[in-house]
Amino acid sequence: MQLSAQIATSHLVLLHPAFGIDGDTPNFEVFRVLQRIVQERPRSKWLQTLKQTKEFQVLAMSAPRNQENYRRLLNHPRLEDLMDWMRAMDQEALSIERSDICQYQGRVDVIGQSHDAFHPLQLALDLASLYPNATVHEIAPGHSSDDEYRESVRHTLYEIFEDYDYL
Repeated sequence: MQLSAQIATSHLVLLHPAFGIDGDTPNFEVFRVLQRIVQERPRSKWLQTLKQTKEFQVLAMSAPRNQENYRRLLNHPRLEDLMDWMRAMDQEALSIERSDICQYQGRVDVIGQSHDAFHPLQLALDLASLYPNATVHEIAPGHSSDDEYRESVRHTLYEIFEDYDYL
């Protein structure tokens, strides 16, 4: 992917980045576990099987919001389509090359969150280190309340965009 040829913008905001750099996507392991469960187990056993995996159990302490998202995925009305999309993302689109990142010269704000297994803070920090004009913002951790999380995101986005004149 050639970012310089595809993106014509002066400001990039990456909120909760989940893709990997140069093919490194360990944060998608619970995603892969879920795919295997859906493929190999009867529907009636999906949630029970998922709850027993170490990848899912780790989320209980560090990122319960992520854990709840995976539970909800199992009840998605178009789960098969979603699984196809997830497979394609995992195989083709979850990684960006370091050389592509370095091409972008505009302003970059990367918003990360500690205690979020799917969108790890370290990925946000790593991404920001590759952009020459990046600033990292940390929002409320993954185990915070929904209200605290939403307020943290709102406040961070306000800070990022407060200097823009939209009128």
